[in-house]
Amino acid sequence: MKKHYIFLFTLGGLFFAAIPLILYFIQFSPNSVLPDYLTERLSIKNDDWGSFGSFLSGTSGAIFSFFGTLAVIWTLVESHKSNEKQINMIRSEQTFAQFNELLKVLEEMLKYKIYPTHHGALFDLERWKDYVYSRTALKMNIFLNENPKDRKNDGIYEFSFYSFFYGTVMEEINTPVFNKESAIYTVLLDRIMNSDNSTKEALIAVLDAKLDEDLFFFLNAFQILGEDKSRIIRMLASSLPLQVPVDLSDRIYEFTD
Repeated sequence: MKKHYIFLFTLGGLFFAAIPLILYFIQFSPNSVLPDYLTERLSIKNDDWGSFGSFLSGTSGAIFSFFGTLAVIWTLVESHKSNEKQINMIRSEQTFAQFNELLKVLEEMLKYKIYPTHHGALFDLERWKDYVYSRTALKMNIFLNENPKDRKNDGIYEFSFYSFFYGTVMEEINTPVFNKESAIYTVLLDRIMNSDNSTKEALIAVLDAKLDEDLFFFLNAFQILGEDKSRIIRMLASSLPLQVPVDLSDRIYEFTD
C-alpha cells in the first residue's frame, strides 16, 4: 500500500511539473493546437515565459523542495523502523538458538539421571517420583490433620506442594539432586524473562513441550525454595506457570476425601 502511494505521489508531481513545459512547447510549435481561448491569453514572447519560469522556480520549486525534504525524512524513518525490525529478528533468532542449546543440555542431564533416597538407595525417575510423591503427600496429610484450618475446600494446595517437597523430603535426602540442572534452568528462565512478549510465549511453549510436568515441578521447587532468592524473582518475572503434577495432587485428594 505504501509503495502504491509513493507511485501516485511521484506520478502526480511529474504531471504538474510537466504542465508548464507542455504549454510552452505547444505555444511555440508551428502548428499550435491550443484553443482560441488560451491562444489569445498566452504570450508569444520568450521574455514573458522566462519571467514565468522564474516565478515557478521561486514558488513551486520551493514547494517541491519542501515535499522532497518530507520524502527524505519519511524514507529515513521507515529505514530506521526496518533496521529495528531486522535487529529484533536477529536477537530473537539468537535467543532461540541459545535457548534450544541449553535446553538440549538440560534434557541430556535429566535423561539418564539416577536419584538418591534418604536411606541411600538409587532410583530411576519413575521409582524416585513414586518415592518423593508418597512422602510429600504423607507429610502434607499429617500437617493438614494437625492444622485443619489450612485445609482448602477446593483441594488446591499449590505452594504447599512445593514447600513440603523441598522443605521436608529433600532435606531428608540431604544430597544435592538438581543443583546442576537447576543452574541451567535458571539461565533458561533468564532468557524468558528478558525477551519480548511474543518471544517469551514461544520460549515457554518450547520449554513446556520438552519437559513433562514432573520435571517442571522438581525444577520449580528448587527455584522457589532454594537459597538463592534471585531465582524466585526470575520465576515470577518469566511468567512461567507453576504446575503441580496430577499424580501428586491426586495423592493429596485421597487423604482429604
